[in-house]
Amino acid sequence: MLLTLLALLPEPDLKLLEAQAAAGLTEQPGCFDVQGDVSVFYRVEGVIRDTERFTFEGRVEDGVWTSLTPTVVDPGKTNSSMGFGDIPFVPPMYGMLGDGTVSEGPGNLLATIVAGTRDEVGSTTVRLDHVGTSEVYVLLEAFEARQGRGDVVQRVWITPEGVVRHAQLKVAHARTDDGVRLRALYADQAMDEAGQPTEESLGLKLRAGPIWMFLTQELNYTSWTPCT
Repeated sequence: MLLTLLALLPEPDLKLLEAQAAAGLTEQPGCFDVQGDVSVFYRVEGVIRDTERFTFEGRVEDGVWTSLTPTVVDPGKTNSSMGFGDIPFVPPMYGMLGDGTVSEGPGNLLATIVAGTRDEVGSTTVRLDHVGTSEVYVLLEAFEARQGRGDVVQRVWITPEGVVRHAQLKVAHARTDDGVRLRALYADQAMDEAGQPTEESLGLKLRAGPIWMFLTQELNYTSWTPCT
């Protein structure tokens, strides 16, 4: 069966797949008004332990968030043992953040993490897999961690037509240029048949100086409506 599928699919072009994967994660064409909901668990060791829920709405134009507004579902409520109620809203991993959003400047969370933690020592391979009943390529990029003893691994499931259906990123034992120790990170993005994001999950464990921080976030897109 596998040999039959390989015979039916065109020979993969690594450079083309890399370009299509990058575009699929950041450059959804068109203008959309987007809504979603987010649940976050956040802990700073010995100081803060809290959970929070957000809804958000924003506008994406050709993959750039031109507006993005989070709203706390239950303002004023806190589960923090130390009385801190503010939990960070981590922007969606999909797309680029434009000026005037919740970010201080343009950027994509996954791309920023990869660029800031991976060394140039690595490899890129492609294999055959499936998402549901669709045959897809899996683009695997594996790099050594910069200033660390771990690795940076990104997988993107992409159709022969160039539509991204799924993406995962794992980082272990890395150190960023500003000295933050990233013990572990796991990120997962799912897309529909048209390549439009449906849900994301993020898990993060890092250390800044003597302080350990932990964050998990589940994000669901509830509406993508063409701009009017």
